[in-house]
Amino acid sequence: DARDDYGVAALAYHAEPAATQALADLATPGKPRDRRESALFWLGQLRGADGAAIVERYATRDDDSNIREHAVFVLSQSPVGDAYARILAISGSDPNDDVRSKALFWMAQMNDPRAQADILAALRRDASDEVREQAVFALSQLDKGADRALIAVIRGDYPRSAKEKALFWLGQSGSDEALAFMDEMLAKGESR
Repeated sequence: DARDDYGVAALAYHAEPAATQALADLATPGKPRDRRESALFWLGQLRGADGAAIVERYATRDDDSNIREHAVFVLSQSPVGDAYARILAISGSDPNDDVRSKALFWMAQMNDPRAQADILAALRRDASDEVREQAVFALSQLDKGADRALIAVIRGDYPRSAKEKALFWLGQSGSDEALAFMDEMLAKGESR
């Protein structure tokens, strides 16, 4: 209910330190999922380092993978500390494929210069086809260097399925760099 969301948001704006604990209480297991997600969002947005630490705890330890996934999103939006490093750790350690996949996606969205290398490393190490597919999609979402990253996958020692996805996303790009690469590949194919 919208009134409930407004109440959680209003609580987040209170200057009192007790508001952080009240939001943390709303995020506890057993509460309705939408209320938990709202409380986590506002903890990450407005409650500083204490709020970010609480969100990170849910991102790494909650039994509900949907809550962990939401908490990863919230961390990606956090203005406090090195949220990228925390999400990177989750991308390599969460037992759930969906959570690891979303972590890679949000890493790509954070405009961090480490993202391309870290996502390529995840593509190489993760055994899940689903996560590898999402890693390639995440590379396609990089603000800078997406085409170069996709070309690196196609040219690199990656699983064929990852190369196919990279080729698909590179084709969607339409950039001069993508078209030049495709022309190069077509010319090599014709010369054989």
